[in-house]
Amino acid sequence: MPLLFLRHGDAVESPHFHDTQRPLSEAGRRQIQTVGRFLRAYRNELEIILSSPLVRARETAEIVRDALDLPAVITTDTLAAGASVRELFGFINGQHSHALLLVGHEPQLSSAISVLTGGDDHFRVEMRKASLARVETEFPVKKGHAVLSWLVTVAQMDSMR
Repeated sequence: MPLLFLRHGDAVESPHFHDTQRPLSEAGRRQIQTVGRFLRAYRNELEIILSSPLVRARETAEIVRDALDLPAVITTDTLAAGASVRELFGFINGQHSHALLLVGHEPQLSSAISVLTGGDDHFRVEMRKASLARVETEFPVKKGHAVLSWLVTVAQMDSMR
């Protein structure tokens, strides 16, 4: 079962927004449009998009959803900054999907990849803004039972066009 992990795009840095309410910047929107084109060109097998409830992550998920013409995004607190990896895995296992895209934040995304692939979070993967990783795992997902297939930055995706 493929799990794709996407870190949100660049967000507005402003004292006028609480961290949970920061939207994507124009650069962030362009980054995620590149991700959407990449996923559309790549054999898209995604069925469900799960997203953190924070504005920048939801906007990221919606841009990708529109690019792939998928059903509505499912928002979950298990992808919010500070949520536990164990809760996230429980939520994923409740989806019964063959291919999921998870949109969230650092350091949670890299921790989840590390736990899936190595059994703990000591193996660190750097998820830059708008980076996309693919992990292959069996259902149900559990720690130490996955392989990191690839990790690409938005700059790499853009250069593949």
